[in-house]
Amino acid sequence: MAEDVHIDGASPKPFRSTSMTRLFVVLAIVSSIAWAQGRHVFVIDSASGFNYSGTATFPPLPSAPVVGQPSNFTVTGTTDMDLTVSGGSVTGGQMVSGGVINVPNLNAVVPNIFSFLPPIATISVTGLTMEVTSAPFSVVGGSFNTMATATVLTGSAAVTALGSTTTTPLAGNQSPPQMVSGLMAAAPGGGIAATVPLNLSFSFTDPMTGASGNLMLTGTLNASYQRLNSDTQTISVSQGGVQTLYLSTGGSFGGGNYGVLASASGTVPGTPIGGGFVLPLNFDALFLQTYQMPNLPPLGNTFSTLDGFGRGVATVTVPGGLPPSLAGLSYDLAYATANGAGGITSVSNSFPLTLVP
Repeated sequence: MAEDVHIDGASPKPFRSTSMTRLFVVLAIVSSIAWAQGRHVFVIDSASGFNYSGTATFPPLPSAPVVGQPSNFTVTGTTDMDLTVSGGSVTGGQMVSGGVINVPNLNAVVPNIFSFLPPIATISVTGLTMEVTSAPFSVVGGSFNTMATATVLTGSAAVTALGSTTTTPLAGNQSPPQMVSGLMAAAPGGGIAATVPLNLSFSFTDPMTGASGNLMLTGTLNASYQRLNSDTQTISVSQGGVQTLYLSTGGSFGGGNYGVLASASGTVPGTPIGGGFVLPLNFDALFLQTYQMPNLPPLGNTFSTLDGFGRGVATVTVPGGLPPSLAGLSYDLAYATANGAGGITSVSNSFPLTLVP
């Protein structure tokens, strides 16, 4: 078994390896495996599907339906929750500001009552991001009920009618508070999975023409929490991409230092790093490379400080146009936290990154 590797404040020394190319397409981050009290970052997964519809009025015409083209879409991003933990179980929570839900560009038409005529109007919603907040709630038997509100952070709606286009900013628009019945359960790897059904309504008005409308986004927000998490597990060597890693330890680790490391040789048995902690990464050249050369492109913010809520963000940027022979390589990432004196205070779960064609 490898000797303890101590992460401290010493300046890293350069390290050269024949695996340099492979080392630079990896990143790791660190946190604690047990659930902790405080604010946590939940990453939205691809199962978060929504439908897009609504109504619109263009005086003097009567109200008409808004038909999404297409009518279904998925969202990405994060949502933050304050969790109350008792006896190792989540007993309460609250959805709070801090996360950003990204909505793809939405297109729709307002059909003409005469099907052989062009649509009355077209609607295009672009740059839409939002956050969902709620009242505090109790979790009983994995279920919770609360009042939730969605607030638009950015975005605009462009409405084209009778040959004229009007663009209306949507930022600051809020959906009416609604009762939400959600689920929260343990997930594989010591994580937490949350399911939040939403029925969101946003209105728009054009004072110049008197046109008005109501946009409906109906679906389910599925999100998961792990100390180390991302919505990206694969990156194409031909197209390139970015893996954004979310570190979320809980407030008890807020303000502490963290170091993200990586391994190309698996997670078991792991590497002792001092203080009785074992980082779930096997010691190899990549592990040493990410330790000795942190924060250098293509790695971003891999050694830094958690915010007051115990959160951090790191990135791995894989450039496009890499040799096809690199497809199939896989890495694991993990991070450790340390106090001001350099003592290890926690380790995270591991998280994968695989290169694909």
